[in-house]
Amino acid sequence: MKNKITILLISVSLSIFGAENANANRGKALHTIVTVLTGTTAAGAFAGGNMAANLEQDAANVIQRIRSRGIDPWKGAVYSTYLSLDNNADSVLWADIFSKPDIYIVVSIEGQKNYLVPDIAMNYAGQPYLKNLYAETMRPGSKIVVSVFDDDTTSDHIWNQVLSTNVAFSLDSNISVSQPLAVSVTAGGALQLVGHPMQLDPPELIAYAEFTSPKNREEVWCADGILYDGYKQKVGRIQFAQIWKADPAEIDSAIQEQHSRESAKTFLYGLAIVLALVFGVLRGF
Repeated sequence: MKNKITILLISVSLSIFGAENANANRGKALHTIVTVLTGTTAAGAFAGGNMAANLEQDAANVIQRIRSRGIDPWKGAVYSTYLSLDNNADSVLWADIFSKPDIYIVVSIEGQKNYLVPDIAMNYAGQPYLKNLYAETMRPGSKIVVSVFDDDTTSDHIWNQVLSTNVAFSLDSNISVSQPLAVSVTAGGALQLVGHPMQLDPPELIAYAEFTSPKNREEVWCADGILYDGYKQKVGRIQFAQIWKADPAEIDSAIQEQHSRESAKTFLYGLAIVLALVFGVLRGF
């Protein structure tokens, strides 16, 4: 892994999900500095801890666990979102007048998909929020928008259905991941789950951040930046990281190791049958 720091100047604009709630101020571009770390520097800077190093050390088992779910480890990577919001910021404070907001996250990747993180933080009070995902690998140089919404869905039944699709699985003893759900946006601003009849009512945008993934095919990177509301006010911080991606050599090694184990089991099974037959013949004499 390379050890370097890249500073990117990014023009931050509204997520497509905020378009339905946009006002005049939101249409103006906001320039900000976002730090994108790669390699071991990124792994050390990520607030989520030593997850990247742990996954790398146990790469063979991680690959086997992914393959056991019927997922191709060639096509995906492990991503982690870590954020915190200022509970006194207007967009957070007034999201729900009589209570605290129920927040969820949508990740939009230019030229790929819009993903709903299948989790909702009820009565969010500004505490650090961490979610790990296993998703399709993002193309190098992709523009990424992370949007934090306050849920305005009137029926709990819809979210119960969404959460029922969230089948998390473990990559090691301390790290579990969920698979995000692809969503599209209706003309009225609702979020339609692709391939499902479920639809979330048009949400209220609380905060967003926009950045660009590294242009090189890095295994580990971390974007560290500020969350803004629709009025360009700073309302929190976010880290969005790719914490693990299988090296092709590791995948080949894991597959060969699995084949070796399967061959050994087949040999032992065959040997047991032969010995049983021989023992039966000997007993006949």
